Amino acid sequence: MGHSFKLNKNLDTSKNKKMDYSLILMGIFIVIAICAMVACFMLLNKKEEVVYVDKKNTKKDYVYTTKKVINETSDGSYDKIPTINIDNSNIEKINNKILTNYNNVKDNGEYDYSYNYNVNKNEHILSLKVEYSYIPKGLEKMVTYYDTYNIDLLTGNIISDDELLKRYDIDKSKLKNFIESKFKSYYNDIIEKKYYTKKECNYTCFLTNRGLTDKYLNGVSLYVKDDSLIMYKFYFVSSKYYEEEYFGTNPYEIVVKEAK
Repeated sequence: MGHSFKLNKNLDTSKNKKMDYSLILMGIFIVIAICAMVACFMLLNKKEEVVYVDKKNTKKDYVYTTKKVINETSDGSYDKIPTINIDNSNIEKINNKILTNYNNVKDNGEYDYSYNYNVNKNEHILSLKVEYSYIPKGLEKMVTYYDTYNIDLLTGNIISDDELLKRYDIDKSKLKNFIESKFKSYYNDIIEKKYYTKKECNYTCFLTNRGLTDKYLNGVSLYVKDDSLIMYKFYFVSSKYYEEEYFGTNPYEIVVKEAK
């Protein structure tokens, strides 16, 4: 009987050892499985390293002020002339154009001049907007102009308006319809707010007061701002009907398409 008890005890010990080994192996398998899943997840979600085009001046941003000129028609403020900081012959032409245009602007009497830029990391687009205002010959009101430049930071190539619109799934026909709809909405809202009646000023009259025609794409400049597609288009906000209050403080910046 004692011998049988000893045999059973040995069998139980052997079974316990096998169970311990099984648990250890199972634990190792679970750890390996978890590590494999984490590795797969990281591999699938790993983004390729984005390499942008070379800067001409590595210590500067992609756009920086290359020249400051005192604005003699203002209270002593300085005009800041931008340079696109990319080592590319086509970009150099743009920089020369910006400087030449600035020299022409400041020869028009009283004027304003400024610039802004935006780096869109999702679409890898550098957008530069140069804004300037002066009174053109033959007019008594100041007009604001917008020059925009959009550049692919992966290639250094200039992005045309058609290509930029395509990136946002828009074409010029859709853009024209969008602008027309926007101004007709303005007109109808102004009528509703009783600035005047349709009999006093129809839609053609409204466009004329804005200095616009039905060629809606004229004077449109495109810009990418915080992933959204923006258009700038100048028009006169005031007329004998005093509608300037309706258009607010930033009437020329219109969101064409919100960020994706």
